[in-house]
Amino acid sequence: MNRLLLLLMLFSCVAGTAFSEDSSTVRELKFVRKESADNDVWYSNLTTKAIQFYGKACESGERDACFKLGMIFDTGEMSVQDKARAAEAYQLACNRGSADGCNNLGVLYGTGDGVAPDLTQAAKYFAMSCDLNEELACINRQVIQDAMQP
Repeated sequence: MNRLLLLLMLFSCVAGTAFSEDSSTVRELKFVRKESADNDVWYSNLTTKAIQFYGKACESGERDACFKLGMIFDTGEMSVQDKARAAEAYQLACNRGSADGCNNLGVLYGTGDGVAPDLTQAAKYFAMSCDLNEELACINRQVIQDAMQP
């Protein structure tokens, strides 16, 4: 438990409202979102070109480009924030084996950002990412498991 708290403090946390399966109970859950290490493009004024570049690369099957495109729309740092488009890009990245894409898609399902809130789907994507050795997803999977226990 201490390790979990320490890891949550070390990484940025995303607080979101998550709904129980019957949508009648609202609980505050904290998930850890994977951030990109590539800050050179994130803060430039090349927003349109970055979206085009990552979009084309993602369409051609490049999973890291799909993840970065998801980050652009998820954070809104380079463009208008669009969580639904972020979820689409993360889904493509996850389908292609991106642990980071699966984790962040799980966060969106856990918080209901851009997709309908669904803790079962969130748990699924956290488990997929954890199986791909993403430590943040393993933390998030435990958060979900704890939240889903009566």
